[in-house]
Amino acid sequence: MADISRAAKVGVMTIALGGALYTGYAFVSREYSSFETPPLEVRYLEAPVNRLFDGQMLCSVAPPTSFDFSVTPTDERFSCLVGVPQLLLRGGHHPGVRGQVVLRGEGQEPRVLGEIRLDPQNVESERGMQNFDFHWPAGTTGIVQLIFERIPRSDGVNASDRIALSKVLVD
Repeated sequence: MADISRAAKVGVMTIALGGALYTGYAFVSREYSSFETPPLEVRYLEAPVNRLFDGQMLCSVAPPTSFDFSVTPTDERFSCLVGVPQLLLRGGHHPGVRGQVVLRGEGQEPRVLGEIRLDPQNVESERGMQNFDFHWPAGTTGIVQLIFERIPRSDGVNASDRIALSKVLVD
């Protein structure tokens, strides 16, 4: 069972992430200290946890996980740092990071603002924390979702697929 000391349990639910269905937990955020904007809701199979990586307090996330953030009419940007700190890149093995940012404006069709893709195992410049920035026109009210998908492993290596997340901001 997930540690709910920092969250209020909403319930057990089926989560559709990346075209696959998972049964997991949905929680309302009470503390994500490495985020500048706290999430309204977080859906996951394994609870995100705050951990110290490379001297920084970061949120350790195991895909599949999604975060919902409120969007007000004055907001027009979503930014975050995402990556695979050295501690998570054990022996150079990591499946990578695959995610997307989706704007769900009230009365509008969902719109993919962009993708987050990192391959730290094969691309040295994609190791560590990377900045991502996504924009939309001001005037929208609704939700922006940050969705991380599990990447299937085909190399037979039993390595963690956890990633790190911080400095999440909607403004």
